[in-house]
Amino acid sequence: MLTITRNGFFSRNLDVRDGIAPVAEITMSSFRERAELRVGTELYEARRIGWVNSALVLERQGTEVARAEPEGFFRRAYHIRTNRATFTLKPEGFFRTNYVLTDGDTNVGTIQRTGFFRSNLEAAFRPEVDRAVQVFAVWVVAVLLRRAAAAAAG
Repeated sequence: MLTITRNGFFSRNLDVRDGIAPVAEITMSSFRERAELRVGTELYEARRIGWVNSALVLERQGTEVARAEPEGFFRRAYHIRTNRATFTLKPEGFFRTNYVLTDGDTNVGTIQRTGFFRSNLEAAFRPEVDRAVQVFAVWVVAVLLRRAAAAAAG
């Protein structure tokens, strides 16, 4: 079980822990949908490409590792494509903020909000999902929750 917490109350940066052991850290950019993901000792860059119906990509040293593309214009589901597999990240229900990662019809992970202010996340993945893809899926959910909060505020 991964526990994802913010560095501070007003911070956008996230710490990812497996129990008490640090696994990764996500440093969000102040502008645009961009972040630096440090998974173990490896450094990745996650960013949005395009304007309308745009994809989110994960790169390591200029090489694309994973790509998350929206399923449709008004849908909250994303297809995450890696070299090994294609996953679908989708909300658990229409009014829910919990997300499920599936490989075909098989559930391989969940990401859900926790905490008093629901500002933390918990994630559980099967071992066959690569750790970098797990952290990327967490970042994608964080981006989607941030978009939803911005839309509700304005």
